[in-house]
Amino acid sequence: MRELASRKLSYSASLVLFMVNRMGKATMGEIQRELGLASSTITGLVDTLHSRGLVERYIDPDDRRVICVRPTAEGTREVMSLRKKRVEWLRSAWPADATEEELETALRLIERLTHSLASFKD
Repeated sequence: MRELASRKLSYSASLVLFMVNRMGKATMGEIQRELGLASSTITGLVDTLHSRGLVERYIDPDDRRVICVRPTAEGTREVMSLRKKRVEWLRSAWPADATEEELETALRLIERLTHSLASFKD
C-alpha cells in the first residue's frame, strides 16, 4: 500500500489499472461488473487514471455506445513497477530459499485473491 500512496494512486484505482492491464482492454461496464462498484465510481477512477496518462478511453468501433479502456505504455510500466515492488515485499517476507518462480506464483495468487475479494458482494 505504501507504493500506492507514494504514487498518489488509490487502491481502487490500482485495481482498475491492474484489471485493464491484465485484460488488455475492458469496457466501462465490464470494469463495473468485475469490481462491483457503481458506474459513477468507475467513471471517476478511470478519469483519474486517464488524467495521469495511465489509461486511454475510446469508443468501441463495433458499438459506438460502448466506452472502452486500455492501458497506455505508461500504465503498463506503472503496473510492472508496482508488481516489482510487490515481489520485493514478498521476497522480504518469504523464506530465503524461495525461487523466483515460487514468488511469481505467490504474487499471482495474491493478486487473484485481492481481485476476488474486491468484487465480492455479500
